Amino acid sequence: MPRRGENIYHRKDGRWEGRCKCGVNEKGNTKYLSVYGHSYSEVKRKLAEKKASSAENVLSCRLTFGEISVKWLEAKRNIVKDSSLSTYDIKLKKHILPVFGSVRYDKISSADIEGFIGKLTAEKFSHSYVSDIFFVVRSICLYAHNIFGVKNICEKVDAPKREGQKARRILNNAETLKLMRSLYHQNDTTSAGILLALSTGIRIGELCALTWENIDLEEKYITVSQTVQRTYDRQNRRSQLQISTPKSSSSERIIPLPDFIIPVLSKHRSDNSSYFLSGSSRMTEPRTMQYRFKSILKKSGLPAVNFHSLRHLFATRCIAAGADIKTLSELLGHSSVNITLNLYVHSSMERKIECVEQFARKLTIA
Repeated sequence: MPRRGENIYHRKDGRWEGRCKCGVNEKGNTKYLSVYGHSYSEVKRKLAEKKASSAENVLSCRLTFGEISVKWLEAKRNIVKDSSLSTYDIKLKKHILPVFGSVRYDKISSADIEGFIGKLTAEKFSHSYVSDIFFVVRSICLYAHNIFGVKNICEKVDAPKREGQKARRILNNAETLKLMRSLYHQNDTTSAGILLALSTGIRIGELCALTWENIDLEEKYITVSQTVQRTYDRQNRRSQLQISTPKSSSSERIIPLPDFIIPVLSKHRSDNSSYFLSGSSRMTEPRTMQYRFKSILKKSGLPAVNFHSLRHLFATRCIAAGADIKTLSELLGHSSVNITLNLYVHSSMERKIECVEQFARKLTIA
């Protein structure tokens, strides 16, 4: 009998035999390799060497990268949202499979992956876009390692490096005040929606999915419980709007409303099942709100910034007003305060000037 947890036997011919798993063949059957010796300790040592060697070398795998990616995508189907699955599929078909799809997995090296990522970076794709593509490749390689026992060729490949984060353009104090005054005196739900986003930091998809059931004007808060985005339907080969829960569990949240916005929202009160932006059962698409926002900025003589900058603006102004980072992180629906600090908190020029002036006031120059 082998010892518990080990697969080492004393054979009838007097030798010792040890067996260990060395992957899975293309039919899904487990593959084993055997080592032999004149003693238990010798076989145990040989097995350890074999296992270490298998971890470093690519085992035979006749499946192509494309065939493994199909299995990986199916495995992800019950784990991630349809929107995420659609994003993975698009990046696979557009960038990854044209390069690696028909190549046998065990013929791809880490250098090939590094070259692929380097080429994407050189083509001036954004850092986040290249990182998303690398995430898909890395996930497929990890899946291949766990399921088929082949080497994870991405294990020692570094994630794309950010050359330097561009400072996001957000409205300054004067521009923000000008926009808010313009929105406040308008009598349409688009203006009210932009003012709501600026005052709460909610995402554009969350705003478009907001119904009156989620708005409590008496208690002065909104409940964020769903979001909408346009995703690609692989079966019908066309894009469609899809409502789902927010990005993560922490994104489902309650956000207090400032007093000044209550009368603005009250003008458009509708039945609970209606969407806030449309006042009906018809949903307003996020990209439609993007276009309307740009139009309002242009008419107001303000610089062209994207809708998401309102979220950055909300975070930055909250910090400038003395809000603690933990509370702000919860308002924004982040799973970590590091996300809030790294992505959404920007020091405006006004804030920098104020900081320098505070420093100067402490100095006494004779």
